[in-house]
Amino acid sequence: MRSLPCLGRRSFLAGAIVGCGRAPRSNDAPPRPSASSPREPPPTDAAAPPPRPAHALFEVYPALAATLPRAPLARFPSTVEDASAVTRSLWIKRDDDFTRGAPPADPLGRIFGGGKVRKLELYFGEARAQNKRRIITTGGVGSNQALAVALLGESLGFEVSLYLAPQPPSSLTAKNLAGDAASGAELRLFDSVTEAHARATREARERRDVYVIPPGGTTPLGTLGFVNAGLELAEDVRAGRLPSPRRIYVALGLGGSAAGLGIGCALAGLRTEIIGVRASSPASVSAATLRAIHDETVAFARARDPSFPTVKHENVRIDGRFVGGGYGVPTPAGDEAVARGRSEGWELDVVYTGKALAAILDDARASEAEPWLFWNTMSSRPVPSGAVPAAFRSFVRSSP
Repeated sequence: MRSLPCLGRRSFLAGAIVGCGRAPRSNDAPPRPSASSPREPPPTDAAAPPPRPAHALFEVYPALAATLPRAPLARFPSTVEDASAVTRSLWIKRDDDFTRGAPPADPLGRIFGGGKVRKLELYFGEARAQNKRRIITTGGVGSNQALAVALLGESLGFEVSLYLAPQPPSSLTAKNLAGDAASGAELRLFDSVTEAHARATREARERRDVYVIPPGGTTPLGTLGFVNAGLELAEDVRAGRLPSPRRIYVALGLGGSAAGLGIGCALAGLRTEIIGVRASSPASVSAATLRAIHDETVAFARARDPSFPTVKHENVRIDGRFVGGGYGVPTPAGDEAVARGRSEGWELDVVYTGKALAAILDDARASEAEPWLFWNTMSSRPVPSGAVPAAFRSFVRSSP
């Protein structure tokens, strides 16, 4: 599998999202900013910052905390709930809303939730440390990451540009595009994710104040956000919030979340299998891709903290039964799972998390009762709604 360098790290973009373009060329150069900007970096509060929220990865490996800046966006750990009403021996990890259980006055997690927050803390932290002013991210028109970058980046004082590419219209594209429009971010439509990302990296080479976050945030830096999640889960188990899960089901886009969970669980000694439920085409992520993400993330961490162990890649597998027509295409099983989740008060989507829950419901019909965990990576925080620009209106659909 070929990969596209981004800011000195591989971004694992081989096989662009279905309907969004070709795989990137291996000779695309990493951005090397050269032009200076007269503008100042985003302002910081003059008052002393509050104590940093807990971060399991940095607590276990403090040398990483010393070399990897973080912009706290959520109060960890996210909550765990018994979901046995859906199927026996099931728990759910509520990354969808990091405010659950937090004091009302706590500002962290109020703007956006979901698994992307775990990665963006590290990207925004690095961007601030490098005195960047403008953030560009790329993805499909319904990208959860694009919406998260738009809303959270604005709150941190960055200018945000979203370079987006076509995907099938759905309720998710309608909601996210309306949120993108309300955020004030610049929206530009490209023919493919590959073209959009190439334009972003070219701008980063030309302007020193530009920082690029690749589709899915799938670089070693972003993947460490889910290594932290795996270590956090081990703390949940030790605290008795749930039994040690036999399996974790998580939606699989470009693979960083599943690979990071696999590393984190292995570091913590959890005998847990990570099931990445495919939401994108086989060309976008494969077993070989996951191994590459694993190996490069471990190498990245060890280069910054030699005490970080070399753990084996042996606890992650892909379930491709529920991808249906491809990325962004709703399926009957996914729609049914979204409705089932809604009955429990969960915010799911037809592109990612609905398909992950569909896999759980199907497997539960033929499995013995054993502890399973559904990792909900969808944000359930309220999203503002703005007028979608004319160029994007063909991707808006109100249902399913």
